[in-house]
Amino acid sequence: MLAVVGALNSGVTIPVSAALASSHAALVSSASTANQVTDHSLRDMNCIVARDDA
Repeated sequence: MLAVVGALNSGVTIPVSAALASSHAALVSSASTANQVTDHSLRDMNCIVARDDA
């Protein structure tokens, strides 16, 4: 299993999550809070911090 832990911020996480979607690699974000990060409905994306609208 391949996983990516974190990206610098939401602006980096959004394009990275799109690039990783076809590989089904897990992406765990510890710093990305933009709503668009989790609005993509990606199965393999997990955030451990609250969204901006929380």
